Formats: sequence, C-alpha cells, structure tokens
Amino acid sequence: MFRIRGVLTNNWDILGGEKGLTKLLGTSPNFCFKRTSSFGGAFERNKSPSPQSEVSTEPGMSDCGKCVACVHIRKNNNVTFPHCNRTVSLRDHYDCNTKNVVYCAFCEHSGNFYIGKTNRKLSSRIKEHTAAIHKQDSLNALAKHSAICPNFTGFKFTVLEKITEFVGDMDTFLQVRELKWQN
Repeated sequence: MFRIRGVLTNNWDILGGEKGLTKLLGTSPNFCFKRTSSFGGAFERNKSPSPQSEVSTEPGMSDCGKCVACVHIRKNNNVTFPHCNRTVSLRDHYDCNTKNVVYCAFCEHSGNFYIGKTNRKLSSRIKEHTAAIHKQDSLNALAKHSAICPNFTGFKFTVLEKITEFVGDMDTFLQVRELKWQN
C-alpha cells in the first residue's frame, strides 16, 4: 500500500503533465485506505480491539472492549462470596456479549451483591440496570440499593454461569439456576 503511495507521489509530475488529468485528479495525489473487505465497512469506524484491550479466551470474565457496558465489568478468574467464605473459579471465558447467563453484580462500595439472570447479552441487562439506577426505579433491586448505599459508586458485573445445555424453556431453566446461586 505504502509503496504504491510512494511511486505515485514521486511520479505525480508525469501524470500531472496531462491537462485533462490535472483537472480530474488535482495538482497532488490524495490517498484513501480501506479498512475492511466490504464496501460498507469503508464507511464504518474500525471495530478492531485496541492494543490495551486484547481479546482473551482464558477462563474468566473480561470486557469485549467495544461497548458502553465494558466499564461495568469485573475482570476476574474467580468470584469470592465473603458472607459464606466461598470462592468459585470461572470455568469458561465470558464477556459483555455472553448470553444465557446467571450473573452477579457487586456494589463497589458496600460489597453487597445481587444475583440475576438473562437470556440476552449481558451488556443489554447491564444497560437496563444502569438506566434504572439513573431513573431511581424502585422496582429494580440495584436501583433500590444505590438509593440506600451512602457512598454508592456503582456495580461491577461478572458471569457466574453460562447455560449451554438445558431441557425445556430457557427462562425457566435460568430461573432455577439463579435460585441455586442465591442459596
């Protein structure tokens, strides 16, 4: 790509010698580099992860590096529940885009936590919780906690379990697994 740019720049006077081409192309070369292999991709922002947020496949929780929910992710390989002295190692790799999960939301100030479930992307559920906190929605458990926690700074989320195999209705099965984690 850059060789072509050098050749054209160094030899522009040859191309520019044609009167018709000077009107069409201008007096100096202009370059545009395509980022993706599709035509539509030329009009989109580069979606590749930044060097700081390498995409991991190691067991544990990480952010995807691409969405607004990433700031609410608790990056870890295991989860400790201090009230019962229990630590759980995460078996698979999870991120904001993981679906069909039981998740835990930890209050950054008090250490209290909430166990929830979703069959959608975790990022979608995080956005809903965040909106409920901003609206002070009294029907949302996280919003209720944020209202009574004196120095509330936010929640960090992590997946506890991803459901890959089940029999019957996914919502019902997620509800059963959520209850298992709550007890």
